[in-house]
Amino acid sequence: MQAMIKAEVKKDRPLRVLIVEDHKSDVTLLLAVLRAGGFDVTYEVVATEAAMRSALDHRWDLITSDHAMPQFSGSAALALALELRPDVPFIIVSGEIEVNLAVSLMQAGAQDYVQKTELIRLVPAIRRVLLERAVRDDKLLADQALIASEAQYRRLFESAQDGILIVDAQSGQIRDVNPFLLELLGFSREEYLGKKLWEVAAFKDSEASKSAFLELQQRGYIRYDNIPLHAKAGNSVEVEFVSNVYDVGNQRVIQCNIRDITERRRAETEIQQTDRGLERQVDLRAAHLEALNGEAETYANPVFHDLQAHLRRMNGVVTELERLCRDDLNVTGQDLIAEIRECTGLMTTLVQVPQTANGRRPL
Repeated sequence: MQAMIKAEVKKDRPLRVLIVEDHKSDVTLLLAVLRAGGFDVTYEVVATEAAMRSALDHRWDLITSDHAMPQFSGSAALALALELRPDVPFIIVSGEIEVNLAVSLMQAGAQDYVQKTELIRLVPAIRRVLLERAVRDDKLLADQALIASEAQYRRLFESAQDGILIVDAQSGQIRDVNPFLLELLGFSREEYLGKKLWEVAAFKDSEASKSAFLELQQRGYIRYDNIPLHAKAGNSVEVEFVSNVYDVGNQRVIQCNIRDITERRRAETEIQQTDRGLERQVDLRAAHLEALNGEAETYANPVFHDLQAHLRRMNGVVTELERLCRDDLNVTGQDLIAEIRECTGLMTTLVQVPQTANGRRPL
């Protein structure tokens, strides 16, 4: 970060300076020193309180001020700057000034003082105060980002639809609990905070809780898909329990996410019951079909037997007819007898279809 900040105070960077000074020659010398030091200077010169108050409506990177002026003073200028632009660095650039006075001005809020006889110190002093301001601004931005992040986390923590416990990873003591878990199990915040996990009534099996805590310390992660937690009302609530260990600054904490799976378990039970009902219906249907097949076979076997007898008889009649009338049959008569034989042969084949593997004829 220091390298990035130093890049911001490199040579030839723009510098907006409000100069509180009543001598034009001193202003000229001051600007020459700044430009020689590598600054591209934009400036305004004021010498009275009213002029300075008006000028402070604009943005400045730096304020320099003489101390003793006929209509104004460095002390008054510093007080006005602290009132209206407390974030802008303020440097006293004066002639002879008593050391105790200079120290009191710095204690009051000035970042430095440089005597006009030692203007060689001015550029390094400016670079230092600008660097300090950049560091301060970066820290302020980081603090603001942290505050925003913490506020966002708190909103998520408070509004989460899962139970959340924040636990010290070393001691196992509970630091925080969110509203959802309070409502889910019915215990008050005071019944959680400051207690160790295995001391909370919701986790009645203290030995199992201690064992899980030790496992979590070693592995950094544990998960239980279905465990019962004890509600204050006496009932059990089935939950999915997931815990992670992570660092917050230089401390290690555990976040336990506790999801109510009562509805999920109820839905799974209903699905299982539905599946068992369907299986029973399939079994009943199969038994019914088996019975129907048995009834059909009982009916079909005598029918097949009778058909086979009639076909054998028809075959015998045709054979006898052919023997007795062979010499009297013309070609047409012989063709008709052949067709009768073909039909009876086909019918015989149909009523002699092989049985299936279960010993029954396919219907």
